[in-house]
Amino acid sequence: MSASHPSVHLVEAAPLPPVDGRAVVPPRVRMKIIQVMLGTIDDSILRFFQFAIMSGGTAGMVVVEVGWSKMKRRDSG
Repeated sequence: MSASHPSVHLVEAAPLPPVDGRAVVPPRVRMKIIQVMLGTIDDSILRFFQFAIMSGGTAGMVVVEVGWSKMKRRDSG
């Protein structure tokens, strides 16, 4: 028989502040920054895929809109 697991996970208690009154500043977590320099192959590939995704999304919206307008004309007539 399998037992269920608790959905609440215990967390360690926060450390006490220093006695001399200084503030404890936790380390910052930063996302990795991927730099793409202009005019490189990586930049060209990135821009191509951005354009392709944008074009596909726009074409999809146009197809849906044309389909809806044809359905409306067919139903009303």
